[in-house]
Amino acid sequence: MNKSLFLLLSLCLFTSHLNAQNPTDPEQQFQLGGKYFKGDGVNQDDEKAFYWFKKAAEQGHAGAQNDLGECYFHGYGVKQNFVEAMKWYRKAAEQALDVAQYNLGVCYNNGYGVQLNYNEAVKWYRKAADQGFALAQNNLGLCYADGTGVKQDLIEAVKWYRKAVEQSEPLAQINLGNCYYYGKGVLQDLTAAVKWYRMAAEQGNAQAGIGKVNELVKDWGYTWSELKPNFIWDANIGITYKIWTQ
Repeated sequence: MNKSLFLLLSLCLFTSHLNAQNPTDPEQQFQLGGKYFKGDGVNQDDEKAFYWFKKAAEQGHAGAQNDLGECYFHGYGVKQNFVEAMKWYRKAAEQALDVAQYNLGVCYNNGYGVQLNYNEAVKWYRKAADQGFALAQNNLGLCYADGTGVKQDLIEAVKWYRKAVEQSEPLAQINLGNCYYYGKGVLQDLTAAVKWYRMAAEQGNAQAGIGKVNELVKDWGYTWSELKPNFIWDANIGITYKIWTQ
């Protein structure tokens, strides 16, 4: 190989290596932050993940802004700071990133880094829910069910739970199960309630298992011997439900 060509190729490879390790493009910085956060091809390192998320976020990358907010919220690679988390969630949410809109709603709903404001929580949940974000749809359903930040409307709550369960969101499956269990926003239907609890339980959500068995025993007047044939025990996920036949 020509010596000059060899040196040129070597220089290109070296430059490529440096660019991969020290990218200036925000998307590449964001991706590198994700690799450090997950330990994907590199040693897992929250501080390096935070560093690269911040680099990308400062260049206006919405995904990095949200993930930087997550770092501040949970204390990944940096001291926990809800105010900073809110700041970066908002930047991403204003770019219409659904997960950031949801996170902003959670902060307003719980007073994390900002004064508690249910109306603002509903506003941001709705923005994310309208984009199809399942957790936001579930939380918007909760707001309608409880009358938090919006006029109570049990039918509207069921509507949003249904949208979320169409995406197999287990929390929404439990909440829709509760609607059928107690007859809120729908006709009371124990069979349908068990169906949704079962679907949540099969995704490993223990809340839909033994606790609901106890409620059936207490609220519906069944004995455990009557209920037992309708349940099976799975060592991995606890109680799950057979098809209810009554």
